[in-house]
Amino acid sequence: MARTRHAFIVFLFDVRTAATYIIANYHHYHLWQVPSKMLV
Repeated sequence: MARTRHAFIVFLFDVRTAATYIIANYHHYHLWQVPSKMLV
């Protein structure tokens, strides 16, 4: 159980890190592009 919980926490942390990285890169490279998809 503890092992599963630890794996889940690591998974969530990894997802958060990946999301942060993607969002940061998105803003960095596409700041001049404002897709209507993201705003809706």
